[in-house]
Amino acid sequence: MKLRTNIIIVYGTIFLFLMGSVIIAANFLIDDSFENIHQRDVENLRNIIDSSYKELGKRAKNEVTRITKSSSAEIVHALSMGDIRDIWRQIGSGTTLDILELGDSNGMIVSSAHDPARFGITDKESLRIAKRRTKEPILRIRSGNKLVIEYINPIPDKGEILAYVIGGYYLKEQLRPSVVGADFMLLMQGNVPSVIYDNGIHIDSVKDKLVKLSQPHEITEQIKENKDQTQTKLKVSKSIIRQIRKHKWFKPKEKQIDLPRIIIDKKEYTLGIIPLMSNNDRQLGAIIAAFSNKQSYGIQMTLIRSLIGVAISGIVAAYIASYFISKNVTKPIEKLVDGLEIISKGDLDHRIETNAQGEIKFLVDSINNMTASLKENRERALSAERIAVWQDVARIMAHEIKNPLWPIQSSIRSLKRAHQTNRETFDEIFDECTNTIIEEVDILRKIVDEFSQFARMPKPQLSETDLNEILKDTLNLYTNGHDNIEIKTNLSENIPRIMGDKEQLSRAFINIITNAVQAMPEGGRLTISTIIHNSDEKSNYIEVVFEDTGIGMSSEVQAKIFQPYFTTKEGGTGLGMAIVHRIITDHNGSIELESKENVGTKLTILLPTK
Repeated sequence: MKLRTNIIIVYGTIFLFLMGSVIIAANFLIDDSFENIHQRDVENLRNIIDSSYKELGKRAKNEVTRITKSSSAEIVHALSMGDIRDIWRQIGSGTTLDILELGDSNGMIVSSAHDPARFGITDKESLRIAKRRTKEPILRIRSGNKLVIEYINPIPDKGEILAYVIGGYYLKEQLRPSVVGADFMLLMQGNVPSVIYDNGIHIDSVKDKLVKLSQPHEITEQIKENKDQTQTKLKVSKSIIRQIRKHKWFKPKEKQIDLPRIIIDKKEYTLGIIPLMSNNDRQLGAIIAAFSNKQSYGIQMTLIRSLIGVAISGIVAAYIASYFISKNVTKPIEKLVDGLEIISKGDLDHRIETNAQGEIKFLVDSINNMTASLKENRERALSAERIAVWQDVARIMAHEIKNPLWPIQSSIRSLKRAHQTNRETFDEIFDECTNTIIEEVDILRKIVDEFSQFARMPKPQLSETDLNEILKDTLNLYTNGHDNIEIKTNLSENIPRIMGDKEQLSRAFINIITNAVQAMPEGGRLTISTIIHNSDEKSNYIEVVFEDTGIGMSSEVQAKIFQPYFTTKEGGTGLGMAIVHRIITDHNGSIELESKENVGTKLTILLPTK
């Protein structure tokens, strides 16, 4: 992957990460802000209920106290006469109380202005409250599951309670929804939900959930389970339970956390739940107010769309920035990489050009200097190697030429002595000496010819060539005269043609096959194969393999086999495999040799396709 692409990916990834972090943080902050707003709404609701409770309690207390003071004599007289109902109706008609009842010393209701049917009912709880002479109003739940704020005032007679007056207001009728700001509000009276107002929201489907949510034990279960994934989804605050246990009848004026939420008709609402407690810490009901999260979600979606637009713009900007950065940074680096690739292939004459400044220019200059130094060192090494090679060649040539010169010299001396002494066997000696001289001269000519071929081998004349055809033509020379040797071919069909010199390649193959045949004096098998490779490393090469079952070679012989004038055969010149190596190298190919003594030899030639 190119540096420019990497820069784009890095810039884009960093930008997307930052934008994602911003989106998450913004959503959290928006959600938290609206949560705080809803908490303030719930706090306002709590304050309203607190104010309403105190106001209603005060009104009930004042009204009951007024009635008790102004009518206690009449009440006592009427009770003694057994004619309380008419007087009580008159008293009730002149008051704003929703509830006005009179109980006797036994706790029995002797008259009820709002509900005459309650006559004769025993209300021991009211009697106990009257005896305690409680000075504060109380919250009670009456028949019909109606919450009432009441005040109970005793009527004493000679130190004993003769009767007591109960007066109060229904809580639901006194709540003013217009000042709350909620989308809908319920009053839970016991387990019975009573809609204060709903703004047209269809809450019937979730009433049961709201009822459960308003109960302390159900709140606990919801916190444990919280698994309902149907139409209603609830998140319940643990603070509700803590606050129910801590306070008398409504939640404290402290900041609520984790307000519960509910989904109705695919719209989410945040709930404010205010438990209503009796004087003995028993929950009698609750007020549930719902606040829509529509505005919060609208802002969140607008923000997300805006940030996505910014993210797309940022990615485009990152690409444009990377393009301009590449002109000053990546382009010189790409030139540097391309130049290094050329140099790595052996072209030490190549020089990297750059207009960059600073560290990149210093790096390019250093590489160019290093390349020049490598070229100089290579030329010195090649020169030294050539001198060493020619020294070896001169030594070997001197040795090879010296060997036939001695028999020639000896033959001429013998011939001269025979001529000077006029020996009778002169003719016989003459024939013998001249034959020896001719044989040794032939050896000298052979040495000179092979050396000339090796030293003056022309550059290959390249043309489109089929390796399989060259191998088949070469093998035709070995069809007779080698009955103890099996020659097997595995030539791949439809191999690519190469650019090669047919004559030189044929000479190389002849030398290889000849060496293989000579390595199997007792007979054996020679397998010749051509292989097409699909791997990346050899995909542009054809492999020619020669594998015999001959005597093999030691590691020392393998190391020297391609050196000129190295031979292990009597009468060999040591140039055959050197010529093979020269021909294959001139064709930009390579040779690999594997051999094991008394097992065989495998020689692999790699030649590039055209």
